[in-house]
Amino acid sequence: MLFDTPDKLAGAINDYFQNTSQEELTITGLCLAMGTSKQVFCDYSKREDYKDIVSHARLIVENSYELTLRRYGRTGDIFALKNFGWADKQVVEQTSEVEFQSEYLKELRKRLNPKYFGQES
Repeated sequence: MLFDTPDKLAGAINDYFQNTSQEELTITGLCLAMGTSKQVFCDYSKREDYKDIVSHARLIVENSYELTLRRYGRTGDIFALKNFGWADKQVVEQTSEVEFQSEYLKELRKRLNPKYFGQES
């Protein structure tokens, strides 16, 4: 294991954040600076003693994309945020109930095949 203690991982992450401007923070850059891969970085998030450190580091990088999106509105920032789980969709729920109250519709239903409307003759 590259970082045999949580403190060593936290130290490497902090070095990257201190030596990189906020607008240049990326997960890939963090991994390169730490001398590891994104997969190994993600694997650390599965370990109990490391997961909070990795989660916090991801939040810092995510926040940098969020801030630059607000400042510049760049589509690259949108793409990056989608990789963090963001979505640009709108969910609309619509329900409606229709009751056939008119006499005309009731009569029409009777003329159609009655067995489909529970009115077998």
